[in-house]
Amino acid sequence: MDRPGRGIVPPDRTAPRRFERPGRAGGIRGVEGPDGILQLTCILLPAGWSPGRSAHDDGVEGAGVRMLNIKHLVEQGLAASGAHRLGLAVPFSLPPLLVSEVLRFDRLSAVIVDSQPVGDEDRPTVAGWWKDINHSRLEIRRRLPDEMLFLGLLDELALPVLWKLRSWGVKSIWAIRPNGTFLRTSTLEALGKRIRPAIQRRIATAGLLSGVSSPVNFTRAFEDLYERLSFLRMPPDSFRPGHAALTSGTLGPGGAERQLAYTGAALARQGDWRVSVLCQNLTPPLNDFFKPSLEAAHVGVHQIAFHGPAYADPAIQEQLDYFTQRYSHIGFQQLAHTVIAHALALRDLRPQLFHTWMDAANIAGGVAAQIVGVPRLIMSGRSVAPDNFLLYQPYMRPGYLRILERGNAVIINNSTAGARDYARWLAIDLSRIAVIRNGFEFPPVPTGEQRQAARARLGVSNETVVLGGVQRFSEEKRPDLWIAAAMEAVAADRRIVAVCYGDGPMREAMIATVARAGLAERVRLPGVTRDAWESMRGFDIFMLTSRLEGLPNVLIEAQSVGLPVVTPPVGGAPETLVDGTTGILTQRQTAKALAAAVLDLAGDAPRRRQMGEHGAVHARGTFDVASMAAATLAVYGARSPQSSPAQITTSAEG
Repeated sequence: MDRPGRGIVPPDRTAPRRFERPGRAGGIRGVEGPDGILQLTCILLPAGWSPGRSAHDDGVEGAGVRMLNIKHLVEQGLAASGAHRLGLAVPFSLPPLLVSEVLRFDRLSAVIVDSQPVGDEDRPTVAGWWKDINHSRLEIRRRLPDEMLFLGLLDELALPVLWKLRSWGVKSIWAIRPNGTFLRTSTLEALGKRIRPAIQRRIATAGLLSGVSSPVNFTRAFEDLYERLSFLRMPPDSFRPGHAALTSGTLGPGGAERQLAYTGAALARQGDWRVSVLCQNLTPPLNDFFKPSLEAAHVGVHQIAFHGPAYADPAIQEQLDYFTQRYSHIGFQQLAHTVIAHALALRDLRPQLFHTWMDAANIAGGVAAQIVGVPRLIMSGRSVAPDNFLLYQPYMRPGYLRILERGNAVIINNSTAGARDYARWLAIDLSRIAVIRNGFEFPPVPTGEQRQAARARLGVSNETVVLGGVQRFSEEKRPDLWIAAAMEAVAADRRIVAVCYGDGPMREAMIATVARAGLAERVRLPGVTRDAWESMRGFDIFMLTSRLEGLPNVLIEAQSVGLPVVTPPVGGAPETLVDGTTGILTQRQTAKALAAAVLDLAGDAPRRRQMGEHGAVHARGTFDVASMAAATLAVYGARSPQSSPAQITTSAEG
């Protein structure tokens, strides 16, 4: 059945247009500006939901999907209950990092987690776990508090679960209402509401107690998406041979966006592909960072439409209303809207191949591509699986698994370590993930004069040894470890000055730490650099201290400008260097071990110089764009490009 366009914003839209879409538990209001850019003036979201930060700030990619803030949702439930001590039950998977954050609430005396804990998670606070989260079967190992906070609808709790909670001491449950607020219900009242209809239907008691629920969870929500949006599917012969579409939330100055830009340009230069790029948000000046370079390579760049003529179709309107009414308490209506938007855009472009980047775009775009029937789907993941981050969203794993079940999707990761981590998280065979390492358009190796100019801007002499870093000041990068190692190094060797560029939520605390130690002149945190390549020219040694990494771009970039690197062997960091030849892997992840490696290099200028020379050759010969493009095209099923991809304007990221 043919449906009206347009799924992409018309390029000649110039006059702003006001719009509003209310919902039972949320909605959007704003202005559509020039080029169809969505300028939101108000986001009306259910309780516990908050707008993601921009992609540039490591937030949820794109403008369509909003983050479910678990900590905020728990805070709201605690405030609504007023009870002194509560238990907590969550009807979806949470990563250990987020479970640890939730357990910081003193009023939570017991938590029911998504699976049986092992190791460090086997703590007294964990009172039980879901034996089958889809069927709501519970294992409880100790008495529960009188009141439980449930991050779902009361109707999601099956009769056996209510019975078990009651038998283990729970007298009342605070559950989410469809409007996003919390409501207290006694377990006896909830049981009565379940038992009476069951008796009326003459269901045997044994059947009641062994029965399963019909949970309103993410697995069921994805099943609904595929079933209810099947009318958007196109015949197999509708798709344009040789047409590839690529997508990410934005074209901002990030590592994933840069790889998308390189890949799009390589396809276009190869000559056999017509290439389009779809983005949810192209608001200048950041979110369209790579747009000019792509357009210079004759790649069409389009904004995905989240409203407009296509949404006047009653069938589309019906589905938006359905997902708002049924799934607003878990925020799934936002994702459903984003999937519909991608599906309409794909129906307009009709590509033979669709390549998505980053988890949020992978799931929204991947589901949309399968609904529409796009023949080939490629998904490029994050550096490591999303459950390593506090920004993890509970819809992600069910979404990936539903896509992979359909069989036409390939996952790409940029490191073997990252591929292993995704395979661990998704419980899939490692062979289902292709490893394609990032490619770079390296600037020329800096000359002696350029290095001297960069050092002059830092105000350091030729005798000074500059320990450098470029990173985001956030927990996963461990800036506190970087600062501790730097302070130990500068205290041991008066010739060393440490400089670390970047910003983030932990930067102010790190500045205060350095100030308390009286080392502000010798451990400098100048903030964001607009040109990381130029800034690195003034360094002598580069150090990275991340807790986790996939393929750390910044180690490759540092080596490419002739710097020896020091890093613990986390994630894919060992895949970027040759230990002892282009850098040093410190087996102990301590400030003392890192400082010792820095001090060894600081005291041996010939070794630093030799390592730097080897590093430049290694990085530029291993991580070039041509190799990346050839490997990507092999996964696509295309031959390697005959000419090098277009020059892409870029900046280095940590």
